[in-house]
Amino acid sequence: MPDVETLNLFKRIEEHPKVIESVKKGALKIKTTIYEDFVNNIKHDEYDAVAMLFMKDFKKLDLQDMADYLEFYILVPVIYMFVPMPQKSHNQDEAKELLGSIKYLQTQFNENLIDQLPTFLSLDNNQNAEQFMCGVRTMEHFYELKKENEVRDCFKKFDLDGNGHIDREELGSLSVRLGHNLSEEELNSALEDLDLNHDGTIDFDEFCRWYFTGMKAYNGAKKSMLQVGMKTTSVFEALKSEDLAKII
Repeated sequence: MPDVETLNLFKRIEEHPKVIESVKKGALKIKTTIYEDFVNNIKHDEYDAVAMLFMKDFKKLDLQDMADYLEFYILVPVIYMFVPMPQKSHNQDEAKELLGSIKYLQTQFNENLIDQLPTFLSLDNNQNAEQFMCGVRTMEHFYELKKENEVRDCFKKFDLDGNGHIDREELGSLSVRLGHNLSEEELNSALEDLDLNHDGTIDFDEFCRWYFTGMKAYNGAKKSMLQVGMKTTSVFEALKSEDLAKII
C-alpha cells in the first residue's frame, strides 16, 4: 500500500485546478499506479508519457529489485522524474547514496528522460502538485515534437504506399526487407495487438499509442515487450531490436 504522503500528493494533483480544467476539456487524463499494483498484475497499458515520483529516499538496490516494473513503464520516449530532496537531516553518506541512486536511474533511462536534471520534491505537497503540472506541460511539449517528427518518420517507413495506414501486406513487406519474414501467425498477432478499431489496418493514432507505450502489446491479456532497452519478448518476435533501430 502507498504511504500517506504518496496518497496525499496524488490527491493534491487530482484536485489541482489545471488538472481539473484539462480533464474537463478532455485534454488530460492522469493515471496513478504503484509498484504493489504491478506485482498484483494491475497495469496501465495506454499512456502518452510517464512521470516517475519517488517520494522517499531510494537506493540502487531498490531500483534493481523493481527492474520489471521500471521496464514496463519507463521504456517510453517521454519521461519526467521527480525525486526526494536531500534533507539536512541526512548525514553525508546518506545524501551521497541518494544522489548516486538518482544518477544510476538517469544512466539507465538516459535516452528517455526529457530533462536530465530531476525535479526535487519538497515537503509541501501543494508545491509538489504545482511542480508536477509544470512537468506535465513539459512532457506535452516533447510528446508533440516526437509525435510529429520521430514517430511520423518511423510510421512512413511502414506505410509504403503513403495512404496513412499500415496494412497486413506492408507489415509483411517490411519484415522481409529486414531479413526476418514474419509468419502468418506473427502477422496476425501484430495486427491483433495494434489494430485497436479492428479495421484491418494500423493508422497513425494506433501506431502512436504503441510507440508511446514502450512498443509493447497492449491488446487483450498479452503484455510482451518489444526490446527497446533491457529485455526482449517482442510482439514482432522475428524483428530484432537492431533491425528496428534501422527503421527508427
